[in-house]
Amino acid sequence: MGAKNHGVIMPDANKQNTLNQLVGAAFGAAGQRCMALSTAVFVGEAKQWIPELVEKAKLLKVNAGKVEHYSYYLH
Repeated sequence: MGAKNHGVIMPDANKQNTLNQLVGAAFGAAGQRCMALSTAVFVGEAKQWIPELVEKAKLLKVNAGKVEHYSYYLH
């Protein structure tokens, strides 16, 4: 489904912003957007960021998309 988009992460990028954007792009909307990121290529020193990216991904909550204090489902 959709495109296979790649992200190239350069070592001079803003680390926290980049990691946050990667988590959103890879896991937001369960990857079912046409611009979902399916592959990340870490260049040079940026490879050291991978464990932190994994930790951020582990903090995500997987559910059916219902937000407790709202009466609708997110699509």
